[in-house]
Amino acid sequence: ALAAEGIAVTPARAGMFVWIDLGGSLREATWEEEWRLWTAMFERAKIVATPGRDCKSAAPGCFRLCFASVDREAMLAGVKRLGELLRAYE
Repeated sequence: ALAAEGIAVTPARAGMFVWIDLGGSLREATWEEEWRLWTAMFERAKIVATPGRDCKSAAPGCFRLCFASVDREAMLAGVKRLGELLRAYE
């Protein structure tokens, strides 16, 4: 579902979350811009993710998206909302 929305994912063999790279959606590669995107994800798309800065990411724009407590339909709906947000993001 993430790939269908054009969202880059770091492959993993197991886990409770996925590491997504939204750096291409940032206006500039800064931690402030990452926070602005996180805020839009939370307020407009109702997506809760952990910003990369909080996960010690080397560069702004990556997020940890947990899927452990969400059923498949809810996750697919969330990914769709995220894709819509990214297409409209300014």
